[in-house]
Amino acid sequence: MIKNGGKRFALPSANYVWPHVLNQYARKVIQANGGEVIFEEYYPLDQVEYGATVNKIMTEKVDVVFNTVIPPGVGPFFKQLHEVGFEKRGGRLACVYYDENTLNINRPEEIEGLASCLDYFRAVDATDPTSKKIQHEYDKLFPGKILFAAGSAAIGMYRGLKL
Repeated sequence: MIKNGGKRFALPSANYVWPHVLNQYARKVIQANGGEVIFEEYYPLDQVEYGATVNKIMTEKVDVVFNTVIPPGVGPFFKQLHEVGFEKRGGRLACVYYDENTLNINRPEEIEGLASCLDYFRAVDATDPTSKKIQHEYDKLFPGKILFAAGSAAIGMYRGLKL
Protein backbone atom coordinates (compact mmCIF):
# COMPACT_ATOMS: atom_id res chain seq x y z
CA MET A 1 0.00 0.00 0.00
CA ILE A 2 2.91 2.35 0.58
CA LYS A 3 4.17 1.80 -2.98
CA ASN A 4 0.83 2.47 -4.67
CA GLY A 5 -1.20 4.28 -2.02
CA GLY A 6 0.93 6.59 0.05
CA LYS A 7 2.69 6.85 3.37
CA ARG A 8 0.01 8.41 5.60
CA PHE A 9 -2.27 5.78 7.17
CA ALA A 10 -5.41 5.88 9.28
CA LEU A 11 -6.47 2.79 11.21
CA PRO A 12 -10.22 3.14 11.92
CA SER A 13 -11.38 0.03 13.74
CA ALA A 14 -14.17 -1.81 15.48
CA ASN A 15 -13.50 -2.05 19.20
CA TYR A 16 -12.79 -5.71 19.89
CA VAL A 17 -9.71 -7.90 20.14
CA TRP A 18 -8.96 -8.72 16.47
CA PRO A 19 -8.56 -5.08 15.28
CA HIS A 20 -6.37 -4.22 18.28
CA VAL A 21 -4.02 -7.13 17.57
CA LEU A 22 -4.01 -6.59 13.80
CA ASN A 23 -3.30 -2.87 14.19
CA GLN A 24 -0.28 -3.56 16.42
CA TYR A 25 1.17 -5.64 13.61
CA ALA A 26 0.06 -3.22 10.87
CA ARG A 27 1.64 -0.26 12.68
CA LYS A 28 5.00 -2.09 12.86
CA VAL A 29 4.88 -3.00 9.16
CA ILE A 30 3.79 0.51 8.12
CA GLN A 31 6.56 2.18 10.12
CA ALA A 32 9.22 -0.34 9.11
CA ASN A 33 8.48 0.49 5.46
CA GLY A 34 8.66 4.26 5.82
CA GLY A 35 4.97 4.90 6.44
CA GLU A 36 3.29 6.85 9.22
CA VAL A 37 0.15 6.10 11.23
CA ILE A 38 -1.70 9.41 11.48
CA PHE A 39 -4.36 8.03 13.79
CA GLU A 40 -5.74 4.79 15.19
CA GLU A 41 -9.25 4.88 16.62
CA TYR A 42 -11.74 2.32 17.90
CA TYR A 43 -15.53 2.54 17.59
CA PRO A 44 -18.50 0.62 18.99
CA LEU A 45 -19.38 -2.45 16.92
CA ASP A 46 -22.77 -1.01 15.93
CA GLN A 47 -21.62 2.51 15.02
CA VAL A 48 -22.84 3.68 11.59
CA GLU A 49 -22.05 7.42 11.61
CA TYR A 50 -18.45 8.33 10.84
CA GLY A 51 -18.61 12.03 9.95
CA ALA A 52 -15.94 13.06 12.46
CA THR A 53 -13.62 10.24 11.36
CA VAL A 54 -14.11 11.01 7.67
CA ASN A 55 -13.41 14.69 8.37
CA LYS A 56 -10.19 13.77 10.21
CA ILE A 57 -9.11 11.55 7.30
CA MET A 58 -9.63 14.38 4.84
CA THR A 59 -8.15 17.22 6.91
CA GLU A 60 -5.11 15.16 7.97
CA LYS A 61 -4.54 14.22 4.31
CA VAL A 62 -4.52 10.48 4.99
CA ASP A 63 -3.43 8.47 1.93
CA VAL A 64 -4.54 4.99 3.00
CA VAL A 65 -7.43 3.92 5.20
CA PHE A 66 -6.52 0.52 6.65
CA ASN A 67 -10.00 -0.43 7.79
CA THR A 68 -11.12 -2.93 10.40
CA VAL A 69 -14.57 -1.43 10.97
CA ILE A 70 -17.04 -4.30 10.52
CA PRO A 71 -20.69 -4.55 9.45
CA PRO A 72 -23.01 -2.84 10.08
CA GLY A 73 -20.63 0.15 10.15
CA VAL A 74 -18.31 -0.61 7.23
CA GLY A 75 -20.94 0.12 4.54
CA PRO A 76 -21.87 3.59 5.82
CA PHE A 77 -18.20 4.35 6.54
CA PHE A 78 -17.07 3.57 2.99
CA LYS A 79 -20.06 5.44 1.59
CA GLN A 80 -19.26 8.54 3.66
CA LEU A 81 -15.62 8.44 2.52
CA HIS A 82 -16.73 8.20 -1.10
CA GLU A 83 -19.20 11.08 -0.75
CA VAL A 84 -16.45 13.47 0.37
CA GLY A 85 -14.17 12.46 -2.52
CA PHE A 86 -11.55 10.41 -0.67
CA GLU A 87 -10.81 8.16 -3.66
CA LYS A 88 -11.03 11.02 -6.17
CA ARG A 89 -8.22 12.83 -4.39
CA GLY A 90 -6.09 9.66 -4.58
CA GLY A 91 -7.01 7.97 -1.30
CA ARG A 92 -6.85 4.17 -1.08
CA LEU A 93 -8.97 1.78 0.94
CA ALA A 94 -7.63 -1.44 2.43
CA CYS A 95 -9.78 -3.98 4.23
CA VAL A 96 -8.21 -7.36 4.95
CA TYR A 97 -11.49 -9.24 5.45
CA TYR A 98 -13.38 -7.94 2.38
CA ASP A 99 -14.47 -10.82 0.17
CA GLU A 100 -17.06 -11.52 -2.52
CA ASN A 101 -19.88 -11.78 0.04
CA THR A 102 -19.22 -8.26 1.28
CA LEU A 103 -19.04 -6.67 -2.17
CA ASN A 104 -22.81 -6.06 -2.11
CA ILE A 105 -22.65 -3.89 1.00
CA ASN A 106 -21.66 -0.85 -1.07
CA ARG A 107 -22.14 0.40 -4.60
CA PRO A 108 -19.12 -0.49 -6.77
CA GLU A 109 -17.93 3.11 -7.09
CA GLU A 110 -17.78 3.43 -3.28
CA ILE A 111 -15.15 0.69 -3.02
CA GLU A 112 -13.36 1.06 -6.36
CA GLY A 113 -9.72 0.05 -5.93
CA LEU A 114 -10.21 -1.44 -2.45
CA ALA A 115 -7.26 -3.65 -1.50
CA SER A 116 -7.82 -6.95 0.28
CA CYS A 117 -5.40 -9.77 1.04
CA LEU A 118 -7.45 -12.92 1.16
CA ASP A 119 -6.04 -16.02 -0.46
CA TYR A 120 -9.14 -17.17 -2.30
CA PHE A 121 -11.53 -15.31 -4.57
CA ARG A 122 -14.21 -17.30 -6.33
CA ALA A 123 -14.12 -15.10 -9.42
CA VAL A 124 -10.34 -15.43 -9.76
CA ASP A 125 -10.11 -19.14 -9.01
CA ALA A 126 -13.24 -20.26 -10.90
CA THR A 127 -11.28 -21.83 -13.74
CA ASP A 128 -8.98 -23.87 -11.48
CA PRO A 129 -10.24 -27.51 -11.55
CA THR A 130 -9.93 -27.97 -7.77
CA SER A 131 -11.67 -24.68 -7.03
CA LYS A 132 -14.39 -25.55 -9.54
CA LYS A 133 -15.01 -28.86 -7.75
CA ILE A 134 -15.08 -27.22 -4.29
CA GLN A 135 -17.46 -24.52 -5.52
CA HIS A 136 -19.76 -27.09 -7.14
CA GLU A 137 -19.94 -29.18 -3.94
CA TYR A 138 -20.49 -26.09 -1.79
CA ASP A 139 -23.27 -24.81 -4.07
CA LYS A 140 -25.00 -28.22 -3.89
CA LEU A 141 -24.87 -28.22 -0.08
CA PHE A 142 -25.68 -24.54 0.39
CA PRO A 143 -27.74 -23.19 -2.51
CA GLY A 144 -28.41 -19.47 -2.49
CA LYS A 145 -26.61 -16.18 -2.55
CA ILE A 146 -23.91 -16.83 0.07
CA LEU A 147 -20.69 -17.66 -1.75
CA PHE A 148 -17.86 -19.91 -0.65
CA ALA A 149 -15.28 -17.25 0.07
CA ALA A 150 -12.14 -16.67 2.12
CA GLY A 151 -13.69 -14.04 4.39
CA SER A 152 -14.74 -14.67 7.94
CA ALA A 153 -11.58 -16.75 8.31
CA ALA A 154 -12.98 -19.61 6.21
CA ILE A 155 -9.70 -20.62 4.58
CA GLY A 156 -7.65 -20.15 7.75
CA MET A 157 -10.17 -22.19 9.74
CA TYR A 158 -10.05 -24.97 7.14
CA ARG A 159 -6.25 -25.05 7.26
CA GLY A 160 -6.31 -25.00 11.06
CA LEU A 161 -8.66 -27.97 11.17
CA LYS A 162 -6.48 -29.88 8.72
CA LEU A 163 -3.37 -29.41 10.90
